Amino acid sequence: PPPALPVQRAAARHPGLGLTLRDAPAPRGPGREGGSIARIVAVASDSPAERAGLRPGDVILEADRNRAPTAAEVEEAARDGELLVRVQRRGAAFYAALTR
Repeated sequence: PPPALPVQRAAARHPGLGLTLRDAPAPRGPGREGGSIARIVAVASDSPAERAGLRPGDVILEADRNRAPTAAEVEEAARDGELLVRVQRRGAAFYAALTR
């Protein structure tokens, strides 16, 4: 049977950092169980996220050393106004630091 689709929750907004996130299916592969991972759906103009080079469609692979975070976990990591993320974009991965 096809894999079940994750429940879509409302996008998590981070006004202080300028990110809007939504949970998306996590990549599958050897040693991976699927699940959900945070995907950027919007970046506010002139925000810390835009200055860090983040774009809609980017997938957050890691947030403050938490691997494969959900949107809620990224939101929790961003509460202190600082966030270090490892992002995947079109097969390439990079780190970005955001500070409110």
